[in-house]
Amino acid sequence: MNNVLKKLLLALIASLLGVMSGGAMAITYYDFNFTGDNGSVVGVFGVNESSSITSITGTVSGRDFYNGPITGLVPIGEYASNDNNYSTSQPFLSIYGVAFSTSGGNLGLINDNGPTSYILFSSSAPDSNGSMTSSLCTSNCTSAAPEIDGAMMPQVGFLLGCLFLMFGRKKENAERLMTA
Repeated sequence: MNNVLKKLLLALIASLLGVMSGGAMAITYYDFNFTGDNGSVVGVFGVNESSSITSITGTVSGRDFYNGPITGLVPIGEYASNDNNYSTSQPFLSIYGVAFSTSGGNLGLINDNGPTSYILFSSSAPDSNGSMTSSLCTSNCTSAAPEIDGAMMPQVGFLLGCLFLMFGRKKENAERLMTA
């Protein structure tokens, strides 16, 4: 395979990967602080361009056995009809709110029909009425491990295979080595 054809194939692969990765969404991080009469939550939301909360980190306190670090986001609709949607203006969460897990179980944080009125709840602990503030995160925003999107694995494998075919196996001219 001559060099011009190799360069053309490499440019084609690079442009295809650029088009395929165009679907990746940028993540914006927001600090949040919920303070209630029976618990508090401080952390960071990771929000994509569709205003969906895609990650959460933080700490829960004042909730008995729920105290401690937030371990993850509960999928949409799996806990009290949570929709995990976020708004940068008040109210920050929808009426269905966001659900997340701790080592003690799942908790939900919902908007209670007001710009700052929120409820932190669980299935076995009393509600905690309180208020929430949020702002664009400016420091220590990505403290959680990054999530790996498994949907890109076939494209990565295809790219590596093409690169191996193009550059991986070089034929040696054994006769030239023997005459030296």
